[in-house]
Amino acid sequence: MQSHFSNQENLNKSFKAANRFISYRPRSELEIREKLLTKFPSSLVQKTIDLLKSQNKINDSLFAKFWVDKYTNSSYRSSSFIKTELIKKGLDPDIINGAIEEIDDEHLAFLSARKAIKNFLPDNYQSFTNKILNTLNYRGFDYSLSCKIAEELWREKPETIA
Repeated sequence: MQSHFSNQENLNKSFKAANRFISYRPRSELEIREKLLTKFPSSLVQKTIDLLKSQNKINDSLFAKFWVDKYTNSSYRSSSFIKTELIKKGLDPDIINGAIEEIDDEHLAFLSARKAIKNFLPDNYQSFTNKILNTLNYRGFDYSLSCKIAEELWREKPETIA
């Protein structure tokens, strides 16, 4: 009896730890597994993961959607940047590809560049282009798209840029 009680008690501890970890933001299964494995044995971690899945607290498809929304609605990251992040989070390639398939990199690059130059007064083409290229490169956009966006924004009137 004592052994069963301690197993159930440990499962409760593991479950509480996992719930605490996912209370801050959604997590991938791999993130939760790695976190729990630092404190609990693998058999207990697997039981906890199964329990969380049964309660729909772990869902990598929903997590991928959350991650895409996070990076396309505010910080404007490229699909390749997001894909790399999701790979690091341990998501299945099919889930990743489904999550990023509708990302419009050109639109996001344009929004990101506009945001970056909002308080930047372009005095010459070179400094303006460098600002855009550095910003978009940092966010994972490819060079050719970044050059295209920089050229389009440079041709706009300065009062429409800011």
